[in-house]
Parts: sequence; structure tokens; C-alpha cells
Amino acid sequence: MTTGTGGAGGTSGAGGASGATGGGSGAAGSAAGTAGAGGTGGIGGADGGPGGAAGMPGKDAGGTEAGGMDAGTSPICANGDCRAVIGTLDGFLVSDPPTSVVGSDGIQGVGTNGQVCQVTENRPPIPAGCGAATPCTDYGHGLVFKEGHWQLTGPGITTGAMYAVTLHVTGVVECKVYNGNCPRPANAGRNAVFNMWCPGVTDNGDHWNTFMLSVTPTKSSTTPGMGPVAGPIPATSSIYMMNVCPVGVAVSHKTWKMDYDATITVPGGSFVNYVEFDTNCREIINCGVSDDSGVTCSQQFSITPPTQGVLPPVPPNVLTMQPFASGGNGFGQWMYIDVKSIVPM
Repeated sequence: MTTGTGGAGGTSGAGGASGATGGGSGAAGSAAGTAGAGGTGGIGGADGGPGGAAGMPGKDAGGTEAGGMDAGTSPICANGDCRAVIGTLDGFLVSDPPTSVVGSDGIQGVGTNGQVCQVTENRPPIPAGCGAATPCTDYGHGLVFKEGHWQLTGPGITTGAMYAVTLHVTGVVECKVYNGNCPRPANAGRNAVFNMWCPGVTDNGDHWNTFMLSVTPTKSSTTPGMGPVAGPIPATSSIYMMNVCPVGVAVSHKTWKMDYDATITVPGGSFVNYVEFDTNCREIINCGVSDDSGVTCSQQFSITPPTQGVLPPVPPNVLTMQPFASGGNGFGQWMYIDVKSIVPM
């Protein structure tokens, strides 16, 4: 992303008889994220009025849901590159090429963290009947397939202070219905592009793929409703699922295009966690507008992340090798995350 340009300066204040009247305040920056310039000094009376106040920075308007560039100012991120404080979450690529294809399913192999996918969907919870009175040590159902952890720390970050971290997410994924309520996108048709962001819910423990971000004080892959407790249990308000099904759509053998902005709240010093589950090691392959990837698979979805002003640059293969995530005579699921801005709250 790029930074905003200077807004219009304030007008000169008129001096009073004794020069008490100062210059007017500078005009506010525009909603697109421009910063106002300072107003000019007032024309003094006997002693001259004080200079006008500087214009206030414009509000960070952010990019569009369709993938527009963030035009606002994020002083913590140098020219839109946030890696100095959030690491490789800025520019994080999740790619799940299948090792082989069976019907509608791409068989999963080795994850980005080197972990081999294990069929674990029938693991029981430990103890049975987890609840408020008996905290879980393991929610059962599955083991983590992929994970990543990034601490918000570094220049300009104050431990314990709250920050709004705005992301842009692009990719092709299967959808899932989670436990709880979150805004679900309208079903605009198979070839539409969707905002599949679903905050404040928990996993339902089924074998459809889970894609989650969470925020915790230390590293954690704990996912309420799925898998072992491995680190702090994130508050529900700090859980962000990334692939919710559109309104009226149930889980099924098809994939969806997604392209959206989302903002998470992160205390300085805390961790942002990426967690992915595929408990039967079978992802739905990308077969484009097909309603059943096991029946028809003639053309895959292609979608590229926005590139203008994006730092770090989007990997060239994500732009040129579309459809992406090919392997095993099929195309798997993928997503790319760009951190657009980090601003104090």
C-alpha cells in the first residue's frame, strides 16, 4: 500500500485589534486517508496573533472489499511493509496442492510446517463432555495440520497497548459452517467473489477444513471445538474464522473465491496465530463453478491478490501460475494474507 498525500491547509485567521485572534485550524484530511497541512498564522494586531493549528490527519479509509489498496497512513508500517513488527504474517501464503485426487477430494500430504496430515477426525475429547465445569485438555476430532505464529512487537509497538491490524485476504477455499453467529455473505452465485470472514465463533468439530486466526498472549494453536489444547485458549472475541459458507449454503464438494479486508484487535506483545485443520486429509479440489467437484471439473477458479503498493511483493508464482496450488493432477486450496496497516486504537 502507499501512504496518503497532504490535505489542504487551513485558512489564515484574521487578527483582532490586540492580535488575540490566531489563524484557523488546518482542514481535516480526506476520508481516503490524507493528512491536512497546518493553517497559516493569523494577521496580528498590536502583538500579532498566534499561528493556526496544524490540520488533523485524515481517517484511514482502508481498501475496498474487492481488494483495493489502503490509501491511509500507517506510520508503524514503513510504506505498507509491516514485517518489522508482525513478521511474515505480512505476505503469508498458504498453499495446499494435493498429492493425488480421488473424486472430489485432493489428498493432503505434508503441511507448510513439515507436519504430515493425519486422519484424526474420530479422536474423542479428553475428558469426555468438555464444558465449563470440566475444562478441556483436548477437544478431540483432529490434530492441527498447519500453523504459524507471529508476535506484534518492535519499533512503535507498546506492550499491552491495543492495535488495529488490517489484513487483506485472497484465495480459493472450501466453506464451513461454524458454531455461533457471524455475518455470512449473501449467496451471489458460484462465480462471485466473497467475504468469508467470520469472527467470534468456535469450531464445530466436523471434517470440513478449518482456517482460523486467533490472538493470544503467547503462541497457541488451541482451537475451541477442535483438537488439543496447545497454548492459551483464545477468547471467543479473539477467534476469526476465514472461510464461512454464504447464507443458505451448506458444506459441500465445491470451492469459493474470496477477496476481502478484515481487521483484528491485537495487544502489543501478543501473538497472532494461524491454524488449519483437515481431519480427514481430504480437501475439496478447485473445480471452479462446478456444484460438485467429483462430478464436473472442467475449469478452475483463478484470482490474484492486489499488487499495487503492496509490500512485501506478492510472490510471482501466485500471479503467474493461476489457477494456483496444482498437484496430483488437480488444483488445491490456497490463500494469501497481506497486512495492510497497523494503527493504535
